Amino acid sequence: MNERVDASIRYAIDVERPGMLHARLVRAPLAPARVVAVDAGGVAGDAVCLLPEDVRDLARYGCIIRDQDVLPQGPVRHVGEPVAAVAAATERAARAAAELVLVEYDELPGVYEPEDALADGAPLVHELGGLEHASDLRPDPDSNACHRFRLLHGRGEAGLEDADVVVEGEWTCAGAQHAPMEPHACTAEWADGRLTRQVTAYWKQRLQPMHAIAPEPVGDADLKHADRAPRWIAWVENWLCSAPTD
Repeated sequence: MNERVDASIRYAIDVERPGMLHARLVRAPLAPARVVAVDAGGVAGDAVCLLPEDVRDLARYGCIIRDQDVLPQGPVRHVGEPVAAVAAATERAARAAAELVLVEYDELPGVYEPEDALADGAPLVHELGGLEHASDLRPDPDSNACHRFRLLHGRGEAGLEDADVVVEGEWTCAGAQHAPMEPHACTAEWADGRLTRQVTAYWKQRLQPMHAIAPEPVGDADLKHADRAPRWIAWVENWLCSAPTD
């Protein structure tokens, strides 16, 4: 029988290493909001905490525009954005430690519809000025427009005048998410000055000194290289505590 069918296939989430710590994220319950303070004073000493100040000097990342921080150095922009992380000897201990991290937020005005986002004076979701971005993009630094282009095709107004029927209106479609068989997962381990990662992705970031392993990734469609923050967090926590971290 196929190993995917009988569930005997080994995915990255199944990786176990001796002495491995388990990481859990503290996520923002609202957005947009400014992170006023993060207090991890209640977390037991046998857990490792990663706070925004610990990763302040790390470079931003992003698939199209490098506008994402490993942990927020500015406002959080979506519900569920990681604001801190903890690592502990067991998953249960990591979950318990994450619940002890206290975060104070200052809620900010936001935009939630495309028309509102493009209106004059709309709150900016991202400060695009000066950010690195793909060479074929033309972002407007003073608005929420990530890219502008002109599409020239067909007869335009002349075609409408000759049409038997013209239908005008506004239509929306629901958001969708492709669901791979395997969830996101990353295990990071430093040994002899070399970082080895086991990840759920076909795409493997090329950094030195680094070795990437993707144990039989299943389902990607550009999904699994988009959210890299948990991978960065695993790497940094691993470096802080010198034990494998997932």
